[in-house]
Amino acid sequence: MIGIDFYGGFVLYLGIWLVTIFILWIRELRRLRLYDLKVGKNELCKCSNCHYNFLMNNNSNISRCPRCNAMCILRKRR
Repeated sequence: MIGIDFYGGFVLYLGIWLVTIFILWIRELRRLRLYDLKVGKNELCKCSNCHYNFLMNNNSNISRCPRCNAMCILRKRR
């Protein structure tokens, strides 16, 4: 059997936990980068009547809501 004192065991235990947390953190960063939502040329618009969120074309700033057919105006942000 390997002889180890209390201090050495605690440092080993703490080191294993830190390595595990570091590996899980790196894995989460990779997962977020792979599955990141990219809207692209569309803009997210929210209907003021029914509060439905939908994507509209970036070239236009007026569209109709697919749910309630109300006119929605997208104000460009700076």
